Amino acid sequence: MKLGVFGPQGSGKTTIAMLFARHLQAKDEQIKIYTNINASGKNLITISDLAEIPFQDNQPKIFILDEAMFSIDSRNSNSKQNKVWTKALALFRKSDIVLAMFVTHTPSMLDVRIRDQLDYVIMARKNKTHFDY
Repeated sequence: MKLGVFGPQGSGKTTIAMLFARHLQAKDEQIKIYTNINASGKNLITISDLAEIPFQDNQPKIFILDEAMFSIDSRNSNSKQNKVWTKALALFRKSDIVLAMFVTHTPSMLDVRIRDQLDYVIMARKNKTHFDY
């Protein structure tokens, strides 16, 4: 499954992505979370490159790309980097990645080839008193 999480700064996008990942992980403790979020915890691996994910180990994984607009910017749709990401996303479904989440401000900031492959979208609104999804 591929999920986009969108909303303004401070709206809780990263929080809901991590909570969702942790909820799935609680149901199956073997699931590892691979992310560029600087966080720690059980079976959470901080990565800086896709090559750091072991795709051939037959273990279930969750992938979270925070601030995704820096890696797959819609303004660079013909770039080599965006083409690599498009291929990687297509391979995710054939690998052990059970969930891939892309977190950024607005859908228009992501390359259209990534947006078109999203199965679900969570929209976050900024609210001073609570998270609003």
